[in-house]
Formats: sequence, structure tokens, C-alpha cells
Amino acid sequence: KNERTWLRFDLSSLPAGATISSATLNMWCWKAAGASMAAEVRGGDDDTWGESTVTWNNQPTFGSVLDTRTLLAGVTNTNYSWDATAFAQGKLAGNKLVSLLVKPVAEDSTDAISPSYGFDSKDYTSNHPYLQVTTPATGPPVTLAQVQFFFRYSADATTWTEWSSFQTVSAAPWNATFTYPNGDGHYEFYSVATDSNRSEERRVGKECRSR
Repeated sequence: KNERTWLRFDLSSLPAGATISSATLNMWCWKAAGASMAAEVRGGDDDTWGESTVTWNNQPTFGSVLDTRTLLAGVTNTNYSWDATAFAQGKLAGNKLVSLLVKPVAEDSTDAISPSYGFDSKDYTSNHPYLQVTTPATGPPVTLAQVQFFFRYSADATTWTEWSSFQTVSAAPWNATFTYPNGDGHYEFYSVATDSNRSEERRVGKECRSR
């Protein structure tokens, strides 16, 4: 017999103006009976079908193949994924509903025992089917704006001076020059890097001794 699975995902929760860089259908396989089988995903032409009313005879028509995966004989408790990026991108610009059909590449098998694969439905909390959508970050890229360099000095590695800034760099390669202003002794360093969003990252340098 032929087996088909219909799924529908709602993209309306994505922020206004968002774009999709990738969309992957993920399904958890719990049953693998018979030989290995190539399974394909296609996009549905109609999103008005109902979960409890769709049948073989009234199922929506569907478009060309989006992606194909081989379901492996005897392999269960594993995730299969199909790329549906192009179709999801088109639906985001439309009604934001993504109907997908998963079906064997070759239907109407004449084998005595046809391959049969089972996948967890939405009723299974941990392994339900899902459409993993990636949206690129919006707004200008975050860049490094400046790096401030600080030092402190100790003659005996016990009593230290206050931290003092000795250089601020605002362009690559973000290097600083230090001349050991207190002569021989112990020095410690730290830097504060500030990005274009004014976020800061601090790094502490190792203790060192001038020559």
C-alpha cells in the first residue's frame, strides 16, 4: 500500500520583515520495516486541508520535489531531515502557511512486503515533527570599535599601583606598544574591547618583568 504524510507549519510568528536563510523539515523515525526506501518532500498547493478530514481522495495537489532522503532499513530512533528552504521562503512572502508532503519516491510497489516507515506525530512532545527555520540577523553588523589597554606596576609583586591607561587603539591590527615606564619590576595588563553596540569584553594579561 502507499503511505503519505501531510504536515503544516505556521510562519506568522516570525518578526515583520524577517527573511529565511534556511528551512529544514525534521521527522523522528520510530519504525523501519522492509527494505531501504527513498522518501521525498514536496510542497502542497493548498493549505486549507484539515488534520481530521484529509483523506487520500481529497488531499491537496502538490508541486515538484524539494528534497529526497533515503530511509535506512532496520534503523529506528533516528532523525531524518529534508531541505524545504525555497518553498518556505515563497510561503513567507505569501500566506505564511507551509504545507509539506512526505512520500516514497517510488509508489505502487509490487513487492510482496512493501517498505513501511513510521514517524512520531505532533502528539509526541520530545520527538514531534518540526520545521527548523533560520533567519539572518537584522541591522548593521557588529564591529570592533576600540581597544583600551591598562597596566599596573609593582617592584616586589606584592604592592601594586593603581591601574593606568596607556593606549587606546581604534583600528586594526589592534596592537599596543608598551615601554615599561617604571623600569625593572613586575607589570600586569588588561584590555577592554568595545564593539559598535557598546558591548565590552575584558581580557587580563599575564604578569611579566622588564629587562
